[in-house]
Order: sequence, then structure tokens, then C-alpha cells
Amino acid sequence: MAKDAIKLFCVKSLYKKEDLISLTFLFQWSCIAILAGAVGNLCVHGLVCLVVRLNSFLFSIRTVPQILWPLLGAVPVGLLLYKLVPGAMGEGIPSYLESVRNGHGKLSLRDSVFKFFAALLTLGTFGNGGAFGPSGRMSAGLMSSLGKHLTPRILPDSLMQIFPICGMAAAMGAMIHSPIGGGLFAVEIILKTNMRYKQIFPAVLASTSSVFIARHLGLKPIIQFPLIHGIMNVDILPILLLVTFSAGLLGKIFILSYRRISILFQRNHKTSQRRRTASGRRICRSFRDPFWFR
Repeated sequence: MAKDAIKLFCVKSLYKKEDLISLTFLFQWSCIAILAGAVGNLCVHGLVCLVVRLNSFLFSIRTVPQILWPLLGAVPVGLLLYKLVPGAMGEGIPSYLESVRNGHGKLSLRDSVFKFFAALLTLGTFGNGGAFGPSGRMSAGLMSSLGKHLTPRILPDSLMQIFPICGMAAAMGAMIHSPIGGGLFAVEIILKTNMRYKQIFPAVLASTSSVFIARHLGLKPIIQFPLIHGIMNVDILPILLLVTFSAGLLGKIFILSYRRISILFQRNHKTSQRRRTASGRRICRSFRDPFWFR
């Protein structure tokens, strides 16, 4: 009887210890998620607000043709920002993936800030690009910087990777107001076949926190999708399947085309200006004298 009592006591103590560990992780994840929700909304809506204001200001200047503004914006971005901080070059999502996969979640705050202002100048001067990549990169970079200061002094070092993931999830949540979708996106693009609970759960918490903060402050989603009310008719199911397949095929074609163009211009390698100019000239000639007219 005494042995059974001791075993029962040990089992209960073990369960209490596991519960305490779970509650500790939940508390830590919740704190990181709330912080990420505020940072994500600040980055997303801050960038969009600044871009809109800069667009309005430049549009009011009638003395300069509007077609020249993208060129005038590309000059400081290409010659000044990217020369000073080469790490800010390229898109925001690939650098986030690299840091989480191979860098233990550590992103350079300097690169993130310069990337933010490079995107602001590009989009503010009517240049081509999107808002999610730079704002998500900025949010992940700020959270990574906070993680560097909090780990391992206050929080365990194992949570370092969670900070940029929550930052990206919060930015996605602020962008589209999708709590679950934002969290899954931030984790799915990192590990498509090996997503883990310790990454998914805090990411969903961060995205949910971001959506809650945005709605509480009256901030609308940047990207809105119209909702269809009512019961879906089964007759349109073949059309939906066709549209889904076509969208996936076009997405694959876009990815392959983007990779080929990136290789053509050697965006990730140091090449001479003459080679890049020759590549651009070759593309212009193909449009001017297409092969189907030969």
C-alpha cells in the first residue's frame, strides 16, 4: 500500500509539473503574441499611411510629370540605401525565411529599417511593389530585435525563433484580418511538411492579437475579400475546380518566370553594369521585334 501511495504521489507530482510547464509556455507565448500584434499593426498601417500621404503630396505637385516620380524614387533607393545597407536588397519574405530556417530567428534591425524606408520611397513615388513584404519584414525584424534583448536574460533561448514568426503572423493578420490564416501563413512558408505545434500556436495567437487590436482601433484590413452569403450551388463545383487548377498553374508559371528573370539580371550576384544593360537591351529588342513576326 505504501508503494502504491508513493507511485500515485509521484504521478500526481509529474502531472502538476507538466501542467506548470504548459502554463509557463502559454503565458510566454501570449505575451509575445500581444507584443507582436501591436508591432504588426504599427508596421503595416504605418507604411500604408505614409505611402498614401506621400502619394497625395507628390500628386499635388503639378510642375513635375507624374511619370518621372518612379525614376526619381528609384535613384536614392538604388544608389544610396542599397549601397549603404546591401542586406536590405531584395524582397522581405526570403530574408525572413533565411533567418528563421538557418539564422535561429535573428534578423538585422538595421536591414529591416532600411528595407522599410526603401519600400516607402519606392511605393510613395508610384513605384512597383507590394506593402506586405516590407511591412512583414519590418515587423519580424523588430520582434527579432526584441527577442535578442529578452533571450536568454528573461526568456529561454529556445523562444528566439518564435519572435520573428509572431512578427510576420501579426503583420499578415493586420493586412487581411484573418487570425488563423495569418498564423498558418507565417509558419507554412517556413516548414511546409514539418509544421510544429510550438510554432503554429504562438503564430495564430499573434495573428489573432493583431486582428483584435486592429478592430478595436477601427483599422480596416488592407486587402479585403468580398464574402458570398448563402448556400453554394453544387452545379458550380466544376467551375470552382477549374478556376482553382488554373490559379495554381498560373502561380507556378509566375514563380518559374520570376526565377528565370532573376537569374537573367543576376539580382543576387555582383555583375557588371554592362551585362545588366545588355540583358535589358535584349529584352527590349524581343518586344520590339518579336519572334512571331520573323
